[in-house]
Amino acid sequence: MVEICHSEEVSVKTGEINIVCHASALIDTRQNIKEGVLFSLNFCQEIQINQMIEPLWGSPLSTANPDAGLKVVGRVKKGVVRLRLGGLFFAVQLLVAATSSHHVNNGIDFLEMAKMRIDCYE
Repeated sequence: MVEICHSEEVSVKTGEINIVCHASALIDTRQNIKEGVLFSLNFCQEIQINQMIEPLWGSPLSTANPDAGLKVVGRVKKGVVRLRLGGLFFAVQLLVAATSSHHVNNGIDFLEMAKMRIDCYE
């Protein structure tokens, strides 16, 4: 598993308003949700997209800590949020978790979609 914390630009389109902010993000190669991106509910409230969350009821996502789990509370449609990595923007559909240690959690499916590579060699 690779966990890398980095700053990521998040662009949110809410009607005619475009909000751009930087957020702490976790790159987690063990996260394999099909959406590939998970936001914390607190972060959704900070960037004012909580009204765009479509409620979901499901089982918690497993985490590295077997006693913990991420409770998914909803989903945000693709196109509302764009993530910027390496100068490129990616429109994403994302899941929203009630609690998360990071604002943004990018998983392996997002990295593959974005054609990103983790290179540990210098």
